[in-house]
Amino acid sequence: MVTRRDFLKLTGAAAGTAAPKARRPDNEHFTVINRYPAPAWREQPLDVKVQCMHCEKPACVSACIVGALEKNPLGPVTYDAWKCIGCRYCMVACPYQIPAYEYENALTPRVMKCTMCPERTLVGKLPACAEICPREAILFGKREQLLELARERIAQHPERYHPEVYGEHEVGGTSWLLIADRPLTECGIPELSDPSPAVLTETIQHGIFRGFSGPLMIFGLLSVLMKSSTDRRNGAGSDQDQERPTRTGRTSMPSHQQVDGVQRCVPKGRHGQAGPRSVRQSTTNVPHPCSGARRSRSLPRA
Repeated sequence: MVTRRDFLKLTGAAAGTAAPKARRPDNEHFTVINRYPAPAWREQPLDVKVQCMHCEKPACVSACIVGALEKNPLGPVTYDAWKCIGCRYCMVACPYQIPAYEYENALTPRVMKCTMCPERTLVGKLPACAEICPREAILFGKREQLLELARERIAQHPERYHPEVYGEHEVGGTSWLLIADRPLTECGIPELSDPSPAVLTETIQHGIFRGFSGPLMIFGLLSVLMKSSTDRRNGAGSDQDQERPTRTGRTSMPSHQQVDGVQRCVPKGRHGQAGPRSVRQSTTNVPHPCSGARRSRSLPRA
């Protein structure tokens, strides 16, 4: 089910006060109407309604990692606030830049946009905008039927309508079909290619993660890096342990020298040479530091 809009049937009353520049939907206004100069064949200005286009292959749904956005079989792209984690990937992915975020809501912010009134369409009612439109500028029905009706109106009034149904092919097709007296790209609607961005991104994503091969490759690479780092640290530690006794022996190995007839232990210097020493003459018992035995020696006074 889709909605088709005939901008030539929108009246000035529907648009309200003309805006000095094109407005965009936000978190409080899911749809806005912008006014453009009147065509040459009529006095009334052209009023363009802007809201979510409900793409057939929505990029926002493809970008949502938790499934908060979902393409309903009846056409609308619906939103589940309980699943949303606030990543706002949908805002980046949308080619029409429609989703808006409740930044001022610090506790429970939501992504806001038109949902095509699923609470009404699921019970057989029309969307609110289509039901209230007095001139049937907004129609609701099956996409094939509305495409056929749009082509009939263009064929019956070629002087009125630009020979294009916007949304028939753009980004894979949309659930809102637009006709007007001029190209819609002149009325603030972006010019987009036919393939949906979701086709390319999903192809790459599914190719990487098919069979869980992508995560396994990443996990294997991380394991190799961790093992290499661990081995490098362990090798450096073993080298230090082997070198430490050699350096210690070189700096602290004692040497035996005769001082006044007494064999004394003199520490060697850094390069194996005997370091400076001072000998005190004493009559006390001096233990021999090398043999481990205690020896007594009376040193003569000078």
